[in-house]
Amino acid sequence: MAFNSYQEIVEQIEKEEKSYESIKEEIKLLSELSFFIRIFVRKELQKKLNNIKENMKRYLYLIDIYTTFAREDWLLFVTEYLSLTEQEDIVLTVFKKEYRNQKKDYNHPFFDSIFYLNLDEIDYLVSTKEDCQKIQERIKEENIKSAINSINIQKYLLFSGEEEIVQLAHNKTISKKYECFSSLQIAFERLIDLGLQNPELTEKERLNIVLEEIKSTKRNLIL
Repeated sequence: MAFNSYQEIVEQIEKEEKSYESIKEEIKLLSELSFFIRIFVRKELQKKLNNIKENMKRYLYLIDIYTTFAREDWLLFVTEYLSLTEQEDIVLTVFKKEYRNQKKDYNHPFFDSIFYLNLDEIDYLVSTKEDCQKIQERIKEENIKSAINSINIQKYLLFSGEEEIVQLAHNKTISKKYECFSSLQIAFERLIDLGLQNPELTEKERLNIVLEEIKSTKRNLIL
């Protein structure tokens, strides 16, 4: 089945969900049938359930694939996008902590490789300039998550250095992580629409199109 928009996928998913529940109800009523008929009907109904599951996987895959981006591309996009939509100075701040192990007198090469290892912890925070500055003031005493909780920042996006790929979707909806910025729902749906309508577009191209569209909207509002 071909789709042209995110809404079409969601509508189809909801239809499949209703069918799934309806078939499950039918299975519950099989006890009223004779044994052999019950075996045959159950088998057929189970086939339908399996088909629905496979269809749902394909639909959710489309949502997921068109809302998955390289971290660096997404960070550049989301910082500029939110600066335009939130009417606030949204910035990206990189926090890096170094953990250097003390020298240990071990002769075994295995232990030597562990205890001479230097570790870096990198986090990327997208939030208002003011909130990022507050975090910078506390980061020497706390890790970034506890600093965020201490200051009670409500609107922010946090990514770890290990998170090289960013996924926006959780099943058929945008992940709760992004709900603090309501305007990202618009970008989420538009990125999927563009992918469905123009599969040849790269991830960066779709991000740039959405960004240019929001810039155009802002310019028209000013005029």
